[in-house]
Amino acid sequence: MDLLRFVPMLPQPPEFDVVIRRASSILDTHKLILDDRNDIISTNKFKNCDEEPKSIHIVPNPLCPERAMVSVPLFPCHERQEGYFHTSSRLLFKEEGDGFSYVYLDMESDGTKSRVHIYMLQGGVWCVHASATTQLPCQPLKLNTLLADNKIYMEATLSEILVLDLIALSFSTFHLPQGLLIGDHGTMLSRADDDTGVYLIHLEEARLCIWLRTGDNWLLVDTICFHEMCAQLGMSDITNWLFINQVGGNAEFLFLQMGHCLVYVGIKCRKLCKVLTSKDQWWGRIHPCMMIWPPTFPALKNDPPRNSDAM
Repeated sequence: MDLLRFVPMLPQPPEFDVVIRRASSILDTHKLILDDRNDIISTNKFKNCDEEPKSIHIVPNPLCPERAMVSVPLFPCHERQEGYFHTSSRLLFKEEGDGFSYVYLDMESDGTKSRVHIYMLQGGVWCVHASATTQLPCQPLKLNTLLADNKIYMEATLSEILVLDLIALSFSTFHLPQGLLIGDHGTMLSRADDDTGVYLIHLEEARLCIWLRTGDNWLLVDTICFHEMCAQLGMSDITNWLFINQVGGNAEFLFLQMGHCLVYVGIKCRKLCKVLTSKDQWWGRIHPCMMIWPPTFPALKNDPPRNSDAM
């Protein structure tokens, strides 16, 4: 909680040197990452570990200095109903035009049903959006909460996902693919680029399965066995401390902890490489900051022919 490191994946082109140094300096003053949405990072700023949060900052992308950091007020608090206890809370991001809107989700339970309070940031103030109740006694989440297409996906039970529709303010549930259970650090959700569905990435022993849910159906779109891939890196024993640390959007990549190694796995490109290795360090959650390289530019339209007599 007291240390935040910006670690570039190597090799990087020399043109990135200045950008990487700037990103490192931006994050050095912040202590605790709260949540992220790929390139968007939310942090708490402390003077020391024992103090209350001084402020909350949204970093749209540390690699894009032209997108200024956004300061937001501390999260709202409300009086708990009698018999209810807090189970989880999340800060979520939603793209709107050229910017983002911010949603704060607070969940409480009485052991038999759960109640969700939803706040939205408007004019620099957290405003109550709505409250909704489900009959499911949701427990503290093992599955990462996901906001996609005005729907919030979260864990209901070990085999069910709870969906809150922010427009209809209604709950629904659906089951995981047959035989799968949500496990610690072994299951994560990833939004599809077109917001038409969600990916489920599930790790069991050394086998990774990527499922896509569209409509009411699950489709197994990819399977990866790490035994063959890790043999290329000289990793013979890959079953110790093997878990998913973070997944990228559209299920394109993930960061996997294999013992004392942090490994990047390119799912679609079948790329695997070590990012960090340390026998004395336990990493917290990884927050990927992406940048397109090499840059691409739109083709310029041909200038109309000039009239030499008008020059």
